[in-house]
This record gives sequence, C-alpha cells and structure tokens, in this order.
Amino acid sequence: MCRTANQCTATKGTCWCFNEPIPKALIALLKDSRDAVCICKNCVLKYKRAPEKFKI
Repeated sequence: MCRTANQCTATKGTCWCFNEPIPKALIALLKDSRDAVCICKNCVLKYKRAPEKFKI
C-alpha cells in the first residue's frame, strides 16, 4: 500500500503478520487495488489508528 518493503518472513516459518491481526476492512481495500500489493506492519498500525484516513 505504501510501497515499502513489508518485511515478510513467512517463508521462513514466522512473520510479524502471524501475531498482528489485520483488519478485514483493510484487506477489502486491497481487493479493489489494480496492482498486487502487500501490507506492511506500519500500514496496519496506521489503519488501526485512523481507518477513515486510509485510502488507496
């Protein structure tokens, strides 16, 4: 979403996203995106603080 590295390490068996709930409404925003995007932890936390300001 912000186009920075999401620091995913899921292929190594563990990742920040395994323990950080990602809001369904945020995931729904991705489904409308034309580009394949990943969500970084910073975007998830920003969305949780102010979802009304979060747009793609």
